Amino acid sequence: MGKAKTPIRAEETRRCTKTMRSFLVTYRGLLEEELRDADFSLAQLRLLYAVRQKSGVSAAELSRMCEVTPQTAQTLLTRAQREKWIRRAKSATNDRIVTTELTAKGEALLARGEAAAAHIEKRLWAGIKLSEIRQMNGYLERCLANSKD
Repeated sequence: MGKAKTPIRAEETRRCTKTMRSFLVTYRGLLEEELRDADFSLAQLRLLYAVRQKSGVSAAELSRMCEVTPQTAQTLLTRAQREKWIRRAKSATNDRIVTTELTAKGEALLARGEAAAAHIEKRLWAGIKLSEIRQMNGYLERCLANSKD
């Protein structure tokens, strides 16, 4: 009897994994489309978010936080500085490190991106109760904890 459940469990876990992937791809696609209208990319949004999250962050740290190569991070930083979304300066503690902080223009752009994300999330999670969302968060957190075992 236990053997009959195993293939069904495997099918359902695979279905769940594929559905999560499709959900994330859909979310990312919708957000990228929304940002494209503002001539802005998801990578640039991640960069601005990382800068706000950790004031004075170095380019190397930003590349790790944004999960991009250092070269890609440098390209993103160059445009962000050119567009005056960020301000870069030498670190007060280490002359070899260049730190980064958001400008008012960068804050406004980040707010626009966050508003777009919130709008998309509201659309995707419509009709789903808060208790169900909390339950889903719990399941996903358990799965992530299992990945570390």
